Amino acid sequence: MSFEVVDVSRGDIHLEDGADKVRVLGEGLIPADNNAASFVVYLNSFLMLGAGGWEKITHDDKKAEIVASIKSYFKKKSMVVDFE
Repeated sequence: MSFEVVDVSRGDIHLEDGADKVRVLGEGLIPADNNAASFVVYLNSFLMLGAGGWEKITHDDKKAEIVASIKSYFKKKSMVVDFE
């Protein structure tokens, strides 16, 4: 399975992979040109919804899968995403 972006707002991105729900914090930007980022993702803000609420994701392989899904989503929309 792979994560799918289901919602992008000014301050976060929501993804789902079956029953797993992920929230990634970031910031929507107004790009100056076609090569400028339209969204910046904060790499230390990956959260997964668990029984106790939103919990920080610590597994690097899961983070890499989420990053790849976000990159793919923005690429399909011909938009640039940056990761900090």
